[in-house]
Amino acid sequence: LCGLNFNEYVAKQVVRKVHKLHPNRVFYWLMDAGFDKREFWKFLLDLGDSFLTRIDKGSECTKVIERLIQLGSIALKQCDGFKYHEALLETGGMKLNGVYIKPDNEKMGPYWLVTSKNISGAEMKKEYDTRSAGEPLHDYFKEDFNGKKPCSKKFSGAQAHTAITCLAFNIISMLSQEILGAYYRLGTLVAELLEFFFLETLFNPESIT
Repeated sequence: LCGLNFNEYVAKQVVRKVHKLHPNRVFYWLMDAGFDKREFWKFLLDLGDSFLTRIDKGSECTKVIERLIQLGSIALKQCDGFKYHEALLETGGMKLNGVYIKPDNEKMGPYWLVTSKNISGAEMKKEYDTRSAGEPLHDYFKEDFNGKKPCSKKFSGAQAHTAITCLAFNIISMLSQEILGAYYRLGTLVAELLEFFFLETLFNPESIT
Protein backbone atom coordinates (compact mmCIF):
# COMPACT_ATOMS: atom_id res chain seq x y z
CA LEU A 1 0.00 0.00 0.00
CA CYS A 2 1.53 3.29 -1.03
CA GLY A 3 0.74 6.99 -1.07
CA LEU A 4 0.81 9.74 1.53
CA ASN A 5 -2.92 10.47 1.21
CA PHE A 6 -4.19 7.71 3.46
CA ASN A 7 -7.84 6.82 3.08
CA GLU A 8 -8.78 4.23 5.68
CA TYR A 9 -11.99 3.22 3.89
CA VAL A 10 -10.22 2.57 0.59
CA ALA A 11 -7.32 0.76 2.30
CA LYS A 12 -9.67 -1.54 4.20
CA GLN A 13 -11.61 -2.24 1.00
CA VAL A 14 -8.40 -3.29 -0.77
CA VAL A 15 -7.40 -5.55 2.14
CA ARG A 16 -10.85 -7.17 2.25
CA LYS A 17 -10.76 -7.79 -1.51
CA VAL A 18 -7.35 -9.45 -1.26
CA HIS A 19 -8.58 -11.75 1.51
CA LYS A 20 -11.67 -12.57 -0.53
CA LEU A 21 -9.52 -13.47 -3.55
CA HIS A 22 -7.16 -15.56 -1.41
CA PRO A 23 -9.12 -17.02 1.53
CA ASN A 24 -7.33 -18.83 4.35
CA ARG A 25 -4.14 -16.88 3.72
CA VAL A 26 -2.39 -14.17 5.72
CA PHE A 27 -0.55 -11.22 4.27
CA TYR A 28 2.39 -8.97 5.08
CA TRP A 29 1.63 -5.34 4.22
CA LEU A 30 4.43 -2.87 3.43
CA MET A 31 2.93 0.59 3.81
CA ASP A 32 4.29 4.00 2.95
CA ALA A 33 4.39 6.94 5.34
CA GLY A 34 0.92 8.13 6.19
CA PHE A 35 -0.63 4.75 6.99
CA ASP A 36 -0.30 5.49 10.67
CA LYS A 37 -3.84 5.18 12.03
CA ARG A 38 -3.77 2.73 14.89
CA GLU A 39 -7.31 1.54 14.05
CA PHE A 40 -6.07 0.38 10.65
CA TRP A 41 -3.12 -1.45 12.20
CA LYS A 42 -5.51 -3.24 14.57
CA PHE A 43 -7.75 -4.10 11.63
CA LEU A 44 -4.83 -5.87 9.93
CA LEU A 45 -3.79 -7.70 13.10
CA ASP A 46 -7.36 -8.88 13.72
CA LEU A 47 -7.29 -10.49 10.26
CA GLY A 48 -4.09 -12.30 11.20
CA ASP A 49 -1.95 -10.16 8.88
CA SER A 50 1.30 -8.39 9.73
CA PHE A 51 2.62 -5.03 8.58
CA LEU A 52 5.62 -2.74 8.31
CA THR A 53 5.36 1.02 8.05
CA ARG A 54 6.69 4.37 9.25
CA ILE A 55 5.24 5.70 12.47
CA ASP A 56 4.10 9.31 12.59
CA LYS A 57 6.59 11.91 13.83
CA GLY A 58 6.23 12.99 17.42
CA SER A 59 4.51 9.81 18.56
CA GLU A 60 4.32 9.55 22.34
CA CYS A 61 5.84 6.07 22.30
CA THR A 62 9.07 7.32 20.68
CA LYS A 63 9.65 10.67 22.43
CA VAL A 64 11.57 9.36 25.46
CA ILE A 65 13.86 7.16 23.36
CA GLU A 66 14.57 9.99 20.92
CA ARG A 67 15.46 12.26 23.81
CA LEU A 68 17.93 9.71 25.18
CA ILE A 69 19.47 9.32 21.71
CA GLN A 70 19.91 13.09 21.42
CA LEU A 71 21.54 13.22 24.87
CA GLY A 72 23.94 10.45 23.88
CA SER A 73 22.61 8.05 26.54
CA ILE A 74 21.77 5.56 23.78
CA ALA A 75 24.50 4.65 21.30
CA LEU A 76 23.34 3.92 17.75
CA LYS A 77 24.48 0.82 15.89
CA GLN A 78 26.18 1.35 12.53
CA CYS A 79 24.95 -0.33 9.38
CA ASP A 80 25.63 0.24 5.69
CA GLY A 81 24.40 3.76 4.98
CA PHE A 82 22.62 4.39 8.28
CA LYS A 83 22.71 4.15 12.06
CA TYR A 84 19.87 2.63 14.07
CA HIS A 85 18.45 1.70 17.45
CA GLU A 86 15.94 -1.09 18.06
CA ALA A 87 13.17 -0.76 20.64
CA LEU A 88 9.92 -2.36 21.70
CA LEU A 89 7.15 0.22 21.32
CA GLU A 90 3.65 0.24 22.75
CA THR A 91 1.01 2.32 21.00
CA GLY A 92 -2.74 2.06 20.66
CA GLY A 93 -2.76 -1.05 22.84
CA MET A 94 -0.30 -2.82 20.53
CA LYS A 95 3.27 -3.92 21.25
CA LEU A 96 5.37 -3.51 18.12
CA ASN A 97 9.01 -3.83 17.15
CA GLY A 98 10.42 -0.42 16.29
CA VAL A 99 13.65 0.90 14.86
CA TYR A 100 15.02 4.44 14.89
CA ILE A 101 16.78 5.10 11.58
CA LYS A 102 19.34 7.88 11.12
CA PRO A 103 20.61 7.90 7.51
CA ASP A 104 24.27 8.81 6.95
CA ASN A 105 23.00 11.21 4.29
CA GLU A 106 22.56 14.40 6.32
CA LYS A 107 19.88 15.69 3.93
CA MET A 108 17.55 12.94 5.16
CA GLY A 109 16.24 13.28 8.68
CA PRO A 110 15.80 10.40 11.13
CA TYR A 111 12.57 8.39 11.21
CA TRP A 112 10.97 5.38 12.91
CA LEU A 113 9.75 2.10 11.41
CA VAL A 114 7.38 -0.25 13.22
CA THR A 115 6.33 -3.80 12.48
CA SER A 116 4.28 -6.57 14.00
CA LYS A 117 6.84 -9.12 12.77
CA ASN A 118 9.75 -10.39 14.84
CA ILE A 119 12.62 -9.11 12.69
CA SER A 120 15.74 -7.05 13.32
CA GLY A 121 16.05 -3.33 12.73
CA ALA A 122 18.37 -3.85 9.76
CA GLU A 123 15.86 -6.25 8.21
CA MET A 124 13.05 -3.74 8.75
CA LYS A 125 15.01 -1.05 6.89
CA LYS A 126 15.84 -3.42 4.03
CA GLU A 127 12.24 -4.63 3.64
CA TYR A 128 10.79 -1.13 3.90
CA ASP A 129 13.04 0.09 1.10
CA THR A 130 11.60 -2.54 -1.28
CA ARG A 131 8.20 -0.80 -1.28
CA SER A 132 9.43 1.85 -3.73
CA ALA A 133 10.28 -0.57 -6.55
CA GLY A 134 7.38 0.70 -8.67
CA GLU A 135 8.08 4.41 -8.26
CA PRO A 136 10.69 4.96 -11.06
CA LEU A 137 8.07 4.78 -13.80
CA HIS A 138 6.14 7.70 -12.33
CA ASP A 139 9.37 9.62 -11.76
CA TYR A 140 10.32 9.14 -15.43
CA PHE A 141 6.85 10.29 -16.47
CA LYS A 142 7.12 13.48 -14.40
CA GLU A 143 10.64 14.24 -15.65
CA ASP A 144 10.26 13.34 -19.35
CA PHE A 145 6.68 14.46 -19.94
CA ASN A 146 6.22 17.07 -17.20
CA GLY A 147 3.51 14.83 -15.77
CA LYS A 148 1.60 15.96 -12.71
CA LYS A 149 0.68 14.08 -9.56
CA PRO A 150 -2.54 12.04 -9.75
CA CYS A 151 -5.80 13.14 -8.21
CA SER A 152 -5.64 12.01 -4.59
CA LYS A 153 -9.27 12.66 -3.71
CA LYS A 154 -10.70 9.80 -5.75
CA PHE A 155 -9.42 6.35 -6.63
CA SER A 156 -10.63 6.86 -10.21
CA GLY A 157 -8.28 9.85 -10.53
CA ALA A 158 -5.26 7.82 -9.46
CA GLN A 159 -6.39 4.96 -11.71
CA ALA A 160 -6.69 7.28 -14.72
CA HIS A 161 -3.23 8.72 -13.99
CA THR A 162 -1.76 5.20 -13.91
CA ALA A 163 -3.48 4.36 -17.20
CA ILE A 164 -2.17 7.41 -19.04
CA THR A 165 1.31 6.87 -17.58
CA CYS A 166 1.34 3.29 -18.89
CA LEU A 167 -0.05 4.36 -22.26
CA ALA A 168 2.57 7.08 -22.73
CA PHE A 169 5.45 4.76 -21.86
CA ASN A 170 4.02 1.94 -23.92
CA ILE A 171 4.00 4.15 -27.02
CA ILE A 172 7.51 5.49 -26.37
CA SER A 173 8.81 1.98 -25.64
CA MET A 174 7.41 0.50 -28.85
CA LEU A 175 8.74 3.37 -30.98
CA SER A 176 12.16 3.11 -29.31
CA GLN A 177 12.32 -0.60 -30.00
CA GLU A 178 11.34 -0.10 -33.64
CA ILE A 179 13.82 2.72 -34.20
CA LEU A 180 16.68 1.91 -31.83
CA GLY A 181 16.12 -1.79 -31.21
CA ALA A 182 15.97 -1.37 -27.43
CA TYR A 183 14.41 0.64 -24.65
CA TYR A 184 15.85 0.29 -21.18
CA ARG A 185 12.65 1.20 -19.32
CA LEU A 186 10.42 -1.43 -20.88
CA GLY A 187 10.98 -3.87 -18.00
CA THR A 188 9.60 -1.39 -15.51
CA LEU A 189 6.61 -0.76 -17.75
CA VAL A 190 5.67 -4.44 -17.87
CA ALA A 191 5.62 -4.65 -14.08
CA GLU A 192 3.58 -1.46 -13.85
CA LEU A 193 1.03 -2.70 -16.42
CA LEU A 194 0.57 -5.94 -14.52
CA GLU A 195 0.05 -3.99 -11.32
CA PHE A 196 -2.46 -1.67 -13.00
CA PHE A 197 -4.58 -4.51 -14.41
CA PHE A 198 -4.42 -6.28 -11.05
CA LEU A 199 -5.66 -3.16 -9.27
CA GLU A 200 -8.41 -2.66 -11.81
CA THR A 201 -9.63 -6.23 -11.25
CA LEU A 202 -9.12 -6.15 -7.50
CA PHE A 203 -10.73 -2.83 -6.73
CA ASN A 204 -13.56 -1.41 -8.78
CA PRO A 205 -14.71 1.85 -7.13
CA GLU A 206 -18.20 1.45 -8.63
CA SER A 207 -18.72 -1.73 -6.60
CA ILE A 208 -18.27 0.01 -3.24
CA THR A 209 -21.44 0.08 -1.15
